[in-house]
This record gives sequence, structure tokens and C-alpha cells, in this order.
Amino acid sequence: MAESVSEAVGDRVKTAIDAIGITSGASAVPSVKRKLPNLPEGDPLGVPQFVVSVEGEGPTIYLDVEKKIRAYPVAVTIVTATGAKAADDATVRQWRDQIDAALDTRAAFTTLPGFNDVSAAGRAPFDVSALPKDWNYSVQVFTVEVIEART
Repeated sequence: MAESVSEAVGDRVKTAIDAIGITSGASAVPSVKRKLPNLPEGDPLGVPQFVVSVEGEGPTIYLDVEKKIRAYPVAVTIVTATGAKAADDATVRQWRDQIDAALDTRAAFTTLPGFNDVSAAGRAPFDVSALPKDWNYSVQVFTVEVIEART
């Protein structure tokens, strides 16, 4: 079965984050793809994680009878077990800046067929109040536009 466009977008985002090589102490901060930025049940958060969550399809703009631009919102959530939950966390802020610089560019999506544009916002496409209260979260949303055939 062929990879869906939303899966391909998530894969490109994960690859771009991994290429940055962000570390916490002596360990590389892993990136994972999940529906929501949560750990599998029973999995403790030993090190920070970057969780890539593709929401599905966003708005569609019809270009003509053959082509459309479809938006794919992708949340990149930085999850740490510690940190300044109520204040600005300098380390998390630096990681956000590095991720933004890596993803807010055409270079991150050169292998994505039909890539058109990417934009960034600091909002969550899911209810953050449902996430565990003892972790620190920081969410960025990148909306990736892809030109697709109309069927």
C-alpha cells in the first residue's frame, strides 16, 4: 500500500527534526510520530521527546478542474518531564527556534511530491488540557500545503 500524503508529510517533518541533532545532556532527543503527543500507556518519560502529530487534512483550495492545494497541519510537541511549566523555559525556547528554522523552509520538503508551501503557528490542534499535568509541553503547528490532483 502506498504511503498517504499525510504520512509523507509527517515523515518529512520527523526527518528534518532528526537532522538537527538536538541533545539533552549526553543523549539525543528522540522524535516520534503519534496521533497525540502522549506516551504509550505505562511508558515513563525518561528523556524529552519531540512528538510529530499529523492532524489529517486541513482546508482545500481548488486551483482548477485538475488541481487543488490541500493543507496538512502537523503539530510538533516538545514534551519534557521537567521545566518551567508556567514560565518561559530557555532550553525549550531554543529547541522551538531550531525546529522552526529547520521546518520553515522548502529544503525540508524537497522530496515531498507536490510541495507548495509551509507556514508556522504556535497553537495546538488538540485539547492540551487532556495531557498529563506533570509534564511540560510546548506545541508548534506547521501547515504544509501540497498540490494534488482532483479526483
